[in-house]
Amino acid sequence: PDCVVCNRAHRITFDEESNILPYKEWDLMSFRTKKPSHLLLQTGVGGVLYPPNCLYKDVFEVKLFQKLSPNNDDIWLKFMLLLNDTKVVKTSSLFRNFFDIEGSQEVALNRINVIGKKNDVQIENIVKHYSINFSEIEM
Repeated sequence: PDCVVCNRAHRITFDEESNILPYKEWDLMSFRTKKPSHLLLQTGVGGVLYPPNCLYKDVFEVKLFQKLSPNNDDIWLKFMLLLNDTKVVKTSSLFRNFFDIEGSQEVALNRINVIGKKNDVQIENIVKHYSINFSEIEM
């Protein structure tokens, strides 16, 4: 009841020195799990349930959001959860991808954030701004 619940998630992964790996190298959780974790990044495309008071106080600081993570609300919300010590749990159901309408994804956040690697920039912006040290976080 005190966790964010989602149907689709990525597991944040790290290198040997505890540095966050690029977003494209994170594990897309297409398997079943019931263990809450700070390492899960909920993705809104699959449906997410945010319980009351689960987000950090800066969540609605629009100018800060636009500066640090202007193209990815999932990343912004993930770090607002992390800063508020709220874990994420993925449902045990398997997520099914939606189909795309031909030609509809030529201009898309996926192209900017994943292919264009802007997710990594936005993550770095937030981590630096809040001085987040993952070795200090109970995963």
